[in-house]
Amino acid sequence: MRHDLRRAHGGTALDGARRGRRQARARGPRLPGPPHRSLRPYTESGGTADAYFRTDAEPDINAPTLTYIENYVPQHSGDHYLPHITVGLATLADLETIEAEPVTPLTFSASGISTDQLGNNGTAAKELKSWGA
Repeated sequence: MRHDLRRAHGGTALDGARRGRRQARARGPRLPGPPHRSLRPYTESGGTADAYFRTDAEPDINAPTLTYIENYVPQHSGDHYLPHITVGLATLADLETIEAEPVTPLTFSASGISTDQLGNNGTAAKELKSWGA
């Protein structure tokens, strides 16, 4: 079984913020305020499982996913924002090994970026659009 390295509803050693490590911050167009405020007119409350990508292996969206996304903006934006970059997939056993290893700072750049439809546990389940590589 493979899992997004972010794990459901939290971070990992690879996103580093839980342990106080510096984070990479993307530079993008200036918005007329914090993104969560600028996007507020385009958001709604009370979303259903119909908004999520499902597979034959996971035909249902679980209740914790719906609750997490419903509360995401107030609980994870502004002062609560925890930037992360998803770098791939790993088994839970591999993830535990990776999390136990020391983290060496590194510099990197992205060759592409994408926006994805979410699936269970907030994972990027279906690519909607990509730019770059």
